[in-house]
Amino acid sequence: MDRDILIALLEDILIALLEDILIALLEDKKTRPT
Repeated sequence: MDRDILIALLEDILIALLEDILIALLEDKKTRPT
């Protein structure tokens, strides 16, 4: 596998994880307003 392909896969995985975390945090704020 090319290094570029590996980097692209890692970036996709990191972005997906960050999106999941952000969505979870936003939903927490909606269900438990401060």
